[in-house]
Amino acid sequence: MKPEQISVQMYTLRSISATDFEAALKAVADIGLKNVELAGLQGLSADELRALLDKYGLKARSAHVPYQAFEEDADAAIADYAKLGCEWVIVPAPPLDRLLAGGEFGWADLANLSAHQLSTLSGDELAAKYTLGKEKIEEFCKNLSDWAAKVNAAGMKFGYHNHHFEYLFRTADGQSMYEYMLANSPIIFQADAFWAEVGGKNAAEVIAANPDRVALVHIKDGSERMPGKDVPFGEGIMDWDAIIAAADAAGVEYYVIELDNPNPADPAADVRTAFENAMAKTN
Repeated sequence: MKPEQISVQMYTLRSISATDFEAALKAVADIGLKNVELAGLQGLSADELRALLDKYGLKARSAHVPYQAFEEDADAAIADYAKLGCEWVIVPAPPLDRLLAGGEFGWADLANLSAHQLSTLSGDELAAKYTLGKEKIEEFCKNLSDWAAKVNAAGMKFGYHNHHFEYLFRTADGQSMYEYMLANSPIIFQADAFWAEVGGKNAAEVIAANPDRVALVHIKDGSERMPGKDVPFGEGIMDWDAIIAAADAAGVEYYVIELDNPNPADPAADVRTAFENAMAKTN
């Protein structure tokens, strides 16, 4: 991991961005970061947002663009992020309510979903709760593949950001959603190391197993391997030496600081802590 590869997901600073996005960008620049990963356009035009990035000497190396935005108008979304100079356009999550065979399932249902929680369920209970609908997962992968081709044609690269459920949801024949996506789409992953471990995996092993399918890594730490317990990079229990070694060997392009649960009163302090810890591990 090199200093110029470190970025930050702006979602981490959403308590600032909600009222003053420029202040959030200034906070990032003041910390010493040069790269950001966008989380939407914040109500600005691409030109307006590009001007703010330029003002603070920041590059939007990547952006999270919702699945639904691609469904609504993929060409418009691609045009905006191309104008911003993004190298990567990343779908941050699937439409959870349209994946499982059993019907509706949303983010609120994920509160206690972890490898530990699933280990307490019987095979029948697992099948009833977390089996992917065959046509649903096929459509999902087809859409990602089609959008990847469009993004690539526009001179950018397309990725998908994992959570934990990709390792826990299963097809009817027992294949994990993550395994299915590897086998049935060309998608490159932005590996969220924390969520992979919440999903019961060793993040370093996940990256090393398919090095050509991982190009970015989200770096946030865990105080325990359960949802919602993330802490700033370097402040938890994860084996970052092993994870970074695997990512470096895979040729990962960017290491993106993120927190799902930063201190809302001062998220910039958490970003600074993560950045300082990341810089201490650079070579």
